Amino acid sequence: MDTISLYTPLPTPPVSLAGEELTHAIEHLYGALKLIEQSQDDVCRGAVSAASLMGDLAEAWHEINKCRIYTEKIVDFEEKLQPAMGYVNDARCMVETVAATQCGMTESAYNSILGCLWEAAALVHCVLEELESWLHLEDQEEG
Repeated sequence: MDTISLYTPLPTPPVSLAGEELTHAIEHLYGALKLIEQSQDDVCRGAVSAASLMGDLAEAWHEINKCRIYTEKIVDFEEKLQPAMGYVNDARCMVETVAATQCGMTESAYNSILGCLWEAAALVHCVLEELESWLHLEDQEEG
């Protein structure tokens, strides 16, 4: 009689960051968040050129991606940071389209851009809060 072996893989140990890697990841997310929030304010006020706004959003995308250098093996973070990058890119593309058409920003475009930036900021906040909790745990272990 043939027997079937059911293979159950061992759970993957959690990946975490410590020291300089943790600090750098947090700094990059703060940089991205600052740019995203500034972009939200600029869109609301209409007080910035499209080129400047696109530059800020490109830099925000880059800051999130730099954080991923340290967090790419942490699946929970990847599931938040990749969509955040997508939302930032979508907002940048919409600003670029509005600028190219030179028809001004419609209410729909305005709402879509702000919606993307809000979603991106929420995802970045979520990862940032978790990383900061790790920082506090590291401080408690040292103290």
